[in-house]
Amino acid sequence: MFKVAVAGLGFGAAVLVPAFRQIDNVKIIAISGRTLSKALTISNGLQIPFGSATYESLLDFSPDAVAIALPPTENAKAAAFFLSKGIPVFCEKPIAGTMEDARKLVMLSNGITTAVDFQFAELAAFEMAKAAVQQGKVGTVRHVQLTWMVESYANQHNVDTWKRNSEHYGGVLTMLAPHIFYLMRWMFGSITGISVEMSQAGQKWVNGSYLAPDTLHLYAELEGEIRLSAIISNASPGFSMHRWEIVGTEASLIVENTTKDYMAGFTTTLADRRGIHALVLSEVPNQDDGRIVATASLARRFVSAARQGQQMQPSLEDGFKVQSAMETAVRSNNSRRMIRPED
Repeated sequence: MFKVAVAGLGFGAAVLVPAFRQIDNVKIIAISGRTLSKALTISNGLQIPFGSATYESLLDFSPDAVAIALPPTENAKAAAFFLSKGIPVFCEKPIAGTMEDARKLVMLSNGITTAVDFQFAELAAFEMAKAAVQQGKVGTVRHVQLTWMVESYANQHNVDTWKRNSEHYGGVLTMLAPHIFYLMRWMFGSITGISVEMSQAGQKWVNGSYLAPDTLHLYAELEGEIRLSAIISNASPGFSMHRWEIVGTEASLIVENTTKDYMAGFTTTLADRRGIHALVLSEVPNQDDGRIVATASLARRFVSAARQGQQMQPSLEDGFKVQSAMETAVRSNNSRRMIRPED
């Protein structure tokens, strides 16, 4: 039996626990949170043997791996702690608050199995899109237009949480942009330049804390002289749209989801220059949270790699490259110019 401990009572309890439970011969042995009482309540409700108040105490239960879903700064501290003990780590994105902390994690992870929860690449819709691009079905890719507009629960209900707090690395750059930066590299190769303008569409303050930007306008230069332009927002009332338009010299490819589920309900459509559309894939949303299904796919690969002592992708090294793109986005926003990421 492969024993997994989980750090985090939010995403950890809602997504990581059910995701890892879909894997044969895997058992969730413990979960930790900020307070013992809440950890015990959650562990009892999810029928997890142990609940604890600190991530360090998870070590007492001798886990074979630890899945971490904490705020960025705590993510980095927890991951560093377990890596220093030689324990495989499955980490939520972003892996840290700063690029320096992310770099330290990569150094600590040498020879240890790691994974970062970039779930979208696990979806058949994006796998098909990548294959179509690599097989030349669109010809030479010229331009990519991306729109991702949603309204997060925290923004919709005006919740005072780190996810909206600039001092705790919240906002759209943390919540949505890491997925985009990873998919850009995964589908098209290196990011050679980033130009970003971020804004706060709603109120500026909550309980004395400055809110992080909730909208991001992005222009990126990618390997092979591909240009990408995007608008990404997690403060779009009543609207839900995640759409990639990949325009090539021979055809165009559209990956789109207009459902309320972040990761279920995508369609992938290929259209040639004559306007003939070929539906490549149409996913029907299931009753489960789409995040669980996608994360379970990634977790299954992680457990397999950890059992064999092997490396996998996306790893903490991929998480570092995304962290580099995030920091480049901040520098670009502050300077109002195109900047090259530090790979």
